[in-house]
Amino acid sequence: VTPLEHSHHFSEMIAQMPYCYQPNDSKRPKPVQTNRKAWGLPQEALVLCAFHQPYKISSEVFDVWCRLLHAEPRALLWLLNWNPSIQPRLTEEAKIRGIGADRLFFAPLLPLQDHLNRLTCADLFLDTWPCHAHTTASEALWVGVPVVTWIGPTFAQRVGASLLEAVALPECVAADVISYEGKILELLQNNSARQQLRAHLGEQQTQSFLFDGSRFARDFEALWLRMWGRYLQGLPPAHLPATQLNL
Repeated sequence: VTPLEHSHHFSEMIAQMPYCYQPNDSKRPKPVQTNRKAWGLPQEALVLCAFHQPYKISSEVFDVWCRLLHAEPRALLWLLNWNPSIQPRLTEEAKIRGIGADRLFFAPLLPLQDHLNRLTCADLFLDTWPCHAHTTASEALWVGVPVVTWIGPTFAQRVGASLLEAVALPECVAADVISYEGKILELLQNNSARQQLRAHLGEQQTQSFLFDGSRFARDFEALWLRMWGRYLQGLPPAHLPATQLNL
């Protein structure tokens, strides 16, 4: 998320974690596959999940999502109903872009485990920009839903890429918005590719550093010890590049 070549943007020294900056709970219950009917979703649709806080859904982001709905008639957009103004506002914005209300589905806020179970019904999770999904993206990956993002120049627009690199899916990281849109459309039209990504993520639940909480704790402790070691030697703070422990 923060390469050392970006250090001139910061007054602080950068201390990097290996693999990914974000801790995840490796002991949480695994999701239970649920039926789309239970959540009011059409069984045969291609479900594009975008469970973001409303401030992340800019006009530019929504333009791209609506273009995808135009390009793939089987697709629908599954959004989170954070507050009472979301559904009418986004429904109206979709109408302006030529998308009917029947292509937008709104999900209520739920307790975490119910939310994770519900997420299993999605085909793809669409990231936003310039502020990516953070916890919501790692939750999607945990339940086996592929995330598509595009990497930008700031911390907030590099989170999705960090998570995807940690689960060995760099092919889901686009370099720009055109590639992002193209990648989503490509996956929408390739059921086999989507299933391969889901199977890969299922394996990553036990194999990925992203979901290894104990490893994260040891790496974090090691980083603090490097900082403390410099202090004991009388050295000033300095950038600490990521290192991988032999554990």
